[in-house]
Amino acid sequence: MRKRMLALSTIACSLALLAGIVAGCGGTAPSITSITPTRGQGGAVVAISGSGFGKSRGSGKVTFASTQATVASWTDTAVAVKVPTDLKSGSYMVKVTTASASSNLIAFVVTAAAKSASSSEASKTGEIEHNTPVQAMLAYLKAHGEPTTGWTFMVDSLSKSDQNWKIDASFYTGNPQAGYWLLHKVSGTWTVLAYGTGWDPQQLGAPADLKIQAINPPSPTPPLKPTTEAEVIQSYLASKGKPTDNWQLSQVKVSSKDSNWEVIQGVRNGATDNFLLVWNNMLGNWECLADGGPPWTGVEYKGEAVPSDINQ
Repeated sequence: MRKRMLALSTIACSLALLAGIVAGCGGTAPSITSITPTRGQGGAVVAISGSGFGKSRGSGKVTFASTQATVASWTDTAVAVKVPTDLKSGSYMVKVTTASASSNLIAFVVTAAAKSASSSEASKTGEIEHNTPVQAMLAYLKAHGEPTTGWTFMVDSLSKSDQNWKIDASFYTGNPQAGYWLLHKVSGTWTVLAYGTGWDPQQLGAPADLKIQAINPPSPTPPLKPTTEAEVIQSYLASKGKPTDNWQLSQVKVSSKDSNWEVIQGVRNGATDNFLLVWNNMLGNWECLADGGPPWTGVEYKGEAVPSDINQ
């Protein structure tokens, strides 16, 4: 009887040992809940949220398919990495691997790199790491197809426990609403981890004492930018040196594929012209991209083609 109990005890111990080995010596398997943003160019920084990543990186890594990414920051619930620059456009499955196990897979879409405006720039187009926070934020705007002039930047909050983390606020000309930036300095360069208002610093790996503080726009408020479709079209015509008076404007089509796109028809002195408009979510404003179509040959917005149902 005693030998039987000893045998059973030995088997139980062996199973427990095997379970411990399979689980990585008691470690928790990593799990990804989200990746922010879900698409971007090579070199962009993305935040991976989840659990079980480990308080320190150790031998942990993040891969896009089989390509390993450069890690910017690492906590148990959030990891920030740079999208590998040698990936072609397309969808890639991302996973986090620790010493104990690998996580579930989550999709990320790599988009085409923006065209370089000047070879004399200090950094490559799309790169968002710089020696100063302002450089990082301006490069982020440029990489996302946004204007880089008309902005005011100011410090919102700085972590007292780790001054490599901070939040800055920005205001665009004529827009009283602040946008907030999460910035992290790694190896002497600042990295943009998030922009806007719908993000949580701690979910992206920031110290617990770093919080967004409501901030008022600078005074005096700059002149307002055009906000209505008519004002935007008038501004567009003025930039092209065309007459801006006596236009009768009417909406002729909204894309059923993407309601942020629309076509406005204008009539002046019996002559008709069509204007292509798109809603800029980041700036909260309309933009007039072109006139004379459809078709809108060669027209793109942040790398996106004009929806087919308003391009014919």
